[in-house]
Amino acid sequence: MPRVDIPALLAAEVQSALNSGEDLVLLDIRIQQEVDKYYIDHPKRLVIPFNSLLERVGEIPQGKKIIIVDVNGQRGPTSGRFLSARGFSDVVFLNGGMQRWVVEGMPVKTGN
Repeated sequence: MPRVDIPALLAAEVQSALNSGEDLVLLDIRIQQEVDKYYIDHPKRLVIPFNSLLERVGEIPQGKKIIIVDVNGQRGPTSGRFLSARGFSDVVFLNGGMQRWVVEGMPVKTGN
């Protein structure tokens, strides 16, 4: 994969982007058990687990900002580089993942 630096957004920056009406995709790459615990409830959320990205990359719309959400910010950069190598040009990730989101008191839904 190319050595591309994927920008990290703070939780407040992600919340602002979600509230802005910007045309984006909130790409949740956590496994289903993690998603079932809590998630960011947004109509532009797309759940594709990290280990399914290769076979499901075609489901991700091109030409939109992609905000990657993982568990703790570790897999977001790797996923971002993967997407960049496949032609996605506006890719960022949530710094600290859902763990940081929850710690900072951002809104979540529980269950599926």
